[in-house]
Amino acid sequence: MKDLALIDLSRNGFYGKLPPSMESLAHTLTSLYLSQNNLSGTIPDYFSEFKALATFDLSRNRFTGVVPMSFAKLKSLFHLKLSHNFLTGPLPALNPVNGIASLDLSYNRFHLKTIPQWVTSSPSMYDLKLVKCGIEMNIEEWEPVRTGLFYIVDLSKNDISGSPARFLNRADVLQEFRASGNKLRFDLGKLNFTKSLRILDLSRNLVYGKVPASVAGLRKLSLSQNNLCGRLPVTKFPASVFAGNDCLCGSPLPPCKT
Repeated sequence: MKDLALIDLSRNGFYGKLPPSMESLAHTLTSLYLSQNNLSGTIPDYFSEFKALATFDLSRNRFTGVVPMSFAKLKSLFHLKLSHNFLTGPLPALNPVNGIASLDLSYNRFHLKTIPQWVTSSPSMYDLKLVKCGIEMNIEEWEPVRTGLFYIVDLSKNDISGSPARFLNRADVLQEFRASGNKLRFDLGKLNFTKSLRILDLSRNLVYGKVPASVAGLRKLSLSQNNLCGRLPVTKFPASVFAGNDCLCGSPLPPCKT
């Protein structure tokens, strides 16, 4: 056990608090997966001593309290998943040597207000999920240092305003962008999609303008509950994708009035 580098105990029926004995793995463990159990209590502070830990997944449990401030000492951390718990802020400023590459803090009790600076400044970030994290900012103020690396972004169910156009135009390899349930307001007809984009969810925002023909190349799309108007381009998508807009018309919605 002294040379153990990876533990994956996900999708079991484990419950209760994490035992103090886990600290004995601090010098060797690089990957720890404990997701989809029923673990509870606070996240132990001893994890800050896991100097080689690169992947840490505690998602879909029942952890409470704050993320230990001592986590700022985790210099090898690269992938962090804490989603679907009952965690609260404030968050430690994580600053690993190579930056955070993937981060999921969704569905906790955070009130981040803004996307943390240590996220924005990470030179390695490609997968970011901050669903329902209490973010209340203008997305135009978000300027990641390496926009071109992003592959997946999910900022749904926050209070984010402004236009994501600049980010979307610069994200050269972005495959998935979800931002439903915010206050984004911009002209969709003027948005240029990168060729890599496959999934776009802008439902329940304040998006206006026409639906561009370029959406036909997407694999998944949701534009419902916005302020879009005009004749729809020819696509394979069902009516539910466009439902709840001001004056959209044309298949699969009712025909436009002549």
